[in-house]
Amino acid sequence: MDRRWPCRVAGFGGILLSAALSLGVETSIAATPRGAVSEDIGAKPFWIERDRDAARRGDAEAQFRLGDAYHYGKGVSGDHAEAAKWYRLAAEAGHARAQFKLGNLYRSGEGVPRDDEEAAEWLEMAAQRGHRTAQLFLSALYRYGRGVPRDLVQAYLWAEQAAANGEMIGVSFMRFALEGMTDAERAETESRARFQLLPYK
Repeated sequence: MDRRWPCRVAGFGGILLSAALSLGVETSIAATPRGAVSEDIGAKPFWIERDRDAARRGDAEAQFRLGDAYHYGKGVSGDHAEAAKWYRLAAEAGHARAQFKLGNLYRSGEGVPRDDEEAAEWLEMAAQRGHRTAQLFLSALYRYGRGVPRDLVQAYLWAEQAAANGEMIGVSFMRFALEGMTDAERAETESRARFQLLPYK
């Protein structure tokens, strides 16, 4: 089985989901520019130390911002391992965006060992908290059995959640999940879906 994650958007030709996933983006279409990792900039902006102090006191939002600072090299030298440390603290406190970012670090092996199962766990936590892009990525994980057992029903249901939350590529992912379903899987999906199954063509 081809383990690449193709993402075809209806009417717009082929797009590789793997390209989107490799960016670790918050949205599936407009990626946040990663840019070059900054060099040591000397004096750090005041907000770095402010956030560091708050993060050490357990402020999950500050921990997330500090993770972003190290991930993207904003105000500090880029350091994915340091980013993972701060994302983890926020993620363990239930911060959905930090869970999403940490899941992507495990998926790509940036700052942590590559681990598809660990990635799936953090992405599912974020998805359960309503993070729509995590829901979309989780749909792809279930469709291809990456870090989780292959399950086209779950792939459909998570894509449906993403679409319901405004991630419109989720509609295409719903169709992709239907392609390989057995009649029994389609019947189960029909019984569990929020909306009527999309016609497959």
